[in-house]
Amino acid sequence: MNEIRIQSPRVRLPASETLKEALKGAYHQFLDAWFEVEDHPAPSAQVLVDAVRRLTEIYTERRGENPFKNKRLLQARLYFFMPTDIPKAWLPVAEFLVRRPELLERKTLRVLDLGAGVGTGALGALMVLSALGWEGTVELTAVEPDATLRSPLLRALDAAEEALGIPVEVSHRARDIHAWLDEGAKGPKQSRSPGLFDLVLAVNVLTEALDPLRYAIEGQDLVQRLGRHLARGGAIFFVEPALREHARRLSLLRDRLHAAGVPIFGPCLAEGPCPETQREDGYCFHTIKVPLNGYLQKLGDLAGLRRHEVNFHYLTIAPGDDGPAGHVPADLAGPHARTISFGAKDRMGYQFHCCHGSGLLRASLDRWSDTGAEEKTRTKRLPHGTILSLDG
Repeated sequence: MNEIRIQSPRVRLPASETLKEALKGAYHQFLDAWFEVEDHPAPSAQVLVDAVRRLTEIYTERRGENPFKNKRLLQARLYFFMPTDIPKAWLPVAEFLVRRPELLERKTLRVLDLGAGVGTGALGALMVLSALGWEGTVELTAVEPDATLRSPLLRALDAAEEALGIPVEVSHRARDIHAWLDEGAKGPKQSRSPGLFDLVLAVNVLTEALDPLRYAIEGQDLVQRLGRHLARGGAIFFVEPALREHARRLSLLRDRLHAAGVPIFGPCLAEGPCPETQREDGYCFHTIKVPLNGYLQKLGDLAGLRRHEVNFHYLTIAPGDDGPAGHVPADLAGPHARTISFGAKDRMGYQFHCCHGSGLLRASLDRWSDTGAEEKTRTKRLPHGTILSLDG
């Protein structure tokens, strides 16, 4: 691994960090509305403790059962895991929209949420749109095979509409991803296409939808099929858990797509295979801090799951883009590197593992870095996804 020391690096924080306060405000407005949904108030934290623990075990062990037929387990999903998973969509969606502001000029955005569940991905995207000050209507197509989740999904979207002021028109399809796409292809000629979408989201879905042994092959086929339903300037967002085997699969899909010439918007800057896939145990992930409210804080403390941050890996595909590093700020001199680790203290400052064009880089940075503004940022606190200029 190459090493470099940078005394006064110029950096750009991830878009989700620059929008931190606006996202926090949108998030808490939603939580206030969600926990007070008419006829469905959030249960007491004490009531849900055991259910949260049980659902954690089910998620961890990847059991094939459907836990949401159990009322308490569904409540654990709705009032703990759904709210604390929402920030996983913030980084990829904000990163894309900040670099592609022309989408925000549209008065209507068509969003496709694959494996929508109770709306985690769509809710995260709505909060980004709110934080960016977008005013318009979202036409949401939610594809979710578990019909049990339709009602809570609609309630959550109603709460978001009330809190964020963004009208959402919902079309729910009780199908799995493949069946839904197949049905569109087999229909009458005039209605074969499910439509064109500006944003396509699949949050914590591919792990369940694709064969683990054929993940990259099936994923490439899915990308090709979804690409036919993207509007001009649109993008596909895949978000997966930050577990080694799941994150590596997504990176290997990225490698397969890149080799086939499919434009990758983010997060990887590598011009060839993902550097982490070239290491036996390597994998890439990102982190977002979750601005918990009092209810989530108490429930997490009681269950031993404090959830102050969420870890995830993601892939953004934007046909028509220039390829890797599409998210790099145009006004930040290159070459560039992107932090993919937390800062580790060394003698002079802090060290970060970074991804850049030719592979992995260990960058040693001074204690302070220039953000391009008047304020200074401690390098130890540079979040995952910070872009560094290596110029000079």
